[in-house]
This record gives sequence, structure tokens and C-alpha cells, in this order.
Amino acid sequence: WANCSVPNHDGLPDKTSKGLAEGMTRQIAVAQIIVVIAGMYAAHRDWIDYEIIEAQRMGKIILGVIPWAQERVPDRVQNTSHRMVRWNSASVINAVRELV
Repeated sequence: WANCSVPNHDGLPDKTSKGLAEGMTRQIAVAQIIVVIAGMYAAHRDWIDYEIIEAQRMGKIILGVIPWAQERVPDRVQNTSHRMVRWNSASVINAVRELV
């Protein structure tokens, strides 16, 4: 597998909203599956919504991951994910293998 996300140490060069959106679209385009961490939703709602909408537009598989001890999941993530799993390596790996 290959991680297509943008690393913190080497972010997208264009920091404008348009530049970030275009960069995220390029990253999503090369991925087979989009992993959405449900616990980050409140702090990054607009960008996570953008990722989900772009993934859907491109026909990508969406895997929702529920962080440890989190009980509630944002509706947008719940309703658009092909599968929701708990945050542990076995469940994420198994879901990726089954969905891709």
C-alpha cells in the first residue's frame, strides 16, 4: 500500500483555500480508498466534508475510522462511509483488504 496523504513535514505549497483544495483533489485522485478519521471532524469539518465530497465525486471507497473511546460519530462520516471500524490496526487493515 502507499500513503497518499500530505505529510505534516511536507505540506501543500499553495496555502490558499483554492490551492489546498486543488492539492487535496490531486491526492484523492491517486488513492483507491479514502480513510476518514471521525474524531477529527469537529476541528476540520470543512476540509473533511470537501474530502468526502471529492471522494464520492470520483467514486472512491470511504472508510470511516472511529478513534478510541469515541462513542458518537458525525452523521456525514457515518452516512457516506462504505464501512466504519474502530481504531485498531487489525480492523483498519481488514477493512481496507475487504473493500479494495
